[in-house]
Amino acid sequence: MKRICVFCGSSPGRRPEYARAAEELGAELVRRKIGLVYGGGNVGLMGVLADAVLKAGGEAVTWTQLGLHAKPCGVLNVLVYYTPFVACTGAVASGAGREMAGSGDDIATAWKYTHENKRT
Repeated sequence: MKRICVFCGSSPGRRPEYARAAEELGAELVRRKIGLVYGGGNVGLMGVLADAVLKAGGEAVTWTQLGLHAKPCGVLNVLVYYTPFVACTGAVASGAGREMAGSGDDIATAWKYTHENKRT
């Protein structure tokens, strides 16, 4: 995997665990030599993540620099914040005959899902 697309909030959230998770994910992406694809925002958790990737010497590109694609989606579900989102998108994708997302409350679990379900 060369790049991974990440969606985060445009605010830092009310708990410091969210920003710490974004910083840790950014460092882990660079450690694994994975580029970040994101919407281009520089505020909130998205900004924290992008800054962490760039600070560690990694690559960050935006959707405007890439075409659309159908890839698996792993969700870093810190403090179960995204559980309703994963349930909803999973049901929609399943109805369309596709697998959409897997989630975990830690980076390793979310990473495992996307790595084991990668498509070419």
